[in-house]
Amino acid sequence: MFNDKGLAPTTANVRIRTMRAFLRYCYQEGWIEEPIHERFKPVKTPEDEIQAFTPAEVKALLNQSDDSRFVGFRDKVMIYVLLDTMVRISELLNMKRSNVDLKSGFIKLEPHETKTKRSRSVPISTKTIKLLEEYMKESEDFGSEYLFVTYDGRDILSNTWRRRLTELGEMAGISNKRVSPHTFRHTGALFYIMNGGDPFSLQKILGHSDMSMVRKYIQMTDSDVKRQHNSFSPLNSIFKRR
Repeated sequence: MFNDKGLAPTTANVRIRTMRAFLRYCYQEGWIEEPIHERFKPVKTPEDEIQAFTPAEVKALLNQSDDSRFVGFRDKVMIYVLLDTMVRISELLNMKRSNVDLKSGFIKLEPHETKTKRSRSVPISTKTIKLLEEYMKESEDFGSEYLFVTYDGRDILSNTWRRRLTELGEMAGISNKRVSPHTFRHTGALFYIMNGGDPFSLQKILGHSDMSMVRKYIQMTDSDVKRQHNSFSPLNSIFKRR
């Protein structure tokens, strides 16, 4: 797969895992006598570098939305929700108005709306609650069951929202990283940990069943690690900071 077909390691691993699963099944059913699947394993791949926005870049993106107009205000609220809840784009666009509980500060995601097909409730902070309350009043007359809609009350397509974020990124002068819904998900996860959040509650918010996926989301730069170390160095417990 590497030499003849020139496949990338990640692509090869998809095929290797599929073949191993098939051979394991054949061995368990007695169709082959030797556990051939134990002789080969997926190859090691370089760790993906997951990009995240800086606080300044998030502010720059928010500043591009003209919140005096409906679409601009809606975009601003959607960015707040993306960053605050760390949901996937499909989960964001499928949010129902009826599942937003501003009083308790949660948005319920129904099973058919999530990647794992399991329902979960994502918390929202006070700032997002206030913006959502205002937005929901403005968009109430559209009569749509969906939370986020176009200027004429129709559903928002994922490609449309992706293009909109790309445009905001260009307007904000962000050219060194991809401006996408997933980058907001990574950014939210990283900020959550940097602000003192624990990985176990983050795992529940993200909707991951495997902690290894959470670790991928919270890759830190050297400067991030240095800043955390200054705040949480073991020496701080011995020598009180003044």
